[in-house]
Amino acid sequence: MGYEEFLRYLLDQLQAAFAGTAQVSLRRQSRNNGIRADTIRILSEGDSVCPSISLAECWKRHQSGEAREAILQEILALCQRDPSGQAWDFSRALTYSHARPYLAPKLIHRERNQELLAQVPHQRFLDLAVVSCLCFFSTGQAAASVTVSAHHLEMWGVAPETLQMDAFHNAEQILPPLLMPLDSLIRQIVQEEVSSLPGAKPDAPSLVQDLCGEPSQLPMYVLTNSRRYLGAANLLREALLQDFARRLRCGFFILPSSVHEAILIPETAGIPPQELKEMLTEINITAVAPEEWLSDEIYYYAAEQNRILFAEERKG
Repeated sequence: MGYEEFLRYLLDQLQAAFAGTAQVSLRRQSRNNGIRADTIRILSEGDSVCPSISLAECWKRHQSGEAREAILQEILALCQRDPSGQAWDFSRALTYSHARPYLAPKLIHRERNQELLAQVPHQRFLDLAVVSCLCFFSTGQAAASVTVSAHHLEMWGVAPETLQMDAFHNAEQILPPLLMPLDSLIRQIVQEEVSSLPGAKPDAPSLVQDLCGEPSQLPMYVLTNSRRYLGAANLLREALLQDFARRLRCGFFILPSSVHEAILIPETAGIPPQELKEMLTEINITAVAPEEWLSDEIYYYAAEQNRILFAEERKG
């Protein structure tokens, strides 16, 4: 069975199951880096929120051998157990005063997102573009975000410049910047994972140490935010980068490892830019989801100029 046939099966069965009580529809969206995302929405009459079923995940499970009938029954059970389907009511964003507290900037690759950028307000930044998103967070659920389009601006009656400024300042509240050594962040993440294991003790240092391994000999820092979500946008924070360079007493290279974070390496580490580029390429191929890929370019923060350059523009 091919993907389109699988999709048609789920659509037909769900439309039959909810006939007269809810509208079942297919949404085909273009996301970051041209990745297409298909979802099935089940909207009951009078509701402003509804379940949204990811077909990519369903298809992956079916390809792994799970019967389509079992997947269908799970979807039906989910809708019966949780009719709202999501924790956030997106109708909150119908007015700008309600939408503004959820705004944050996001960096995406400019060339790979030309189709998307034709529809959304944005600014150029190196080989990237700065767009604005509505971000929603809920305990126990993955973060969700919606890219602000020209349609949103028209609906809100807001200028692009106002949107971008509000997104930048609001992010400091909902996504406060975080800059720390890579080894420390890895240990923090592992500690969180160990603490969540059934019966595990939060202070299991030996297990954490075994999972983390030996510290890296290369001085590497991660620039992200407290939620580790869309954290690469902190490359826009000039004061933060200037303060970091002042602490290092030198410039530093920037590896834009995903939309969620960037890796900073002091130039005094003596790693040639070409070697860093090879490192970034390997990270992007082996450890970054296609939708979260940001760039294969290495950047350099020139402390004396207080600006980010492409690494090949670095003097000396």
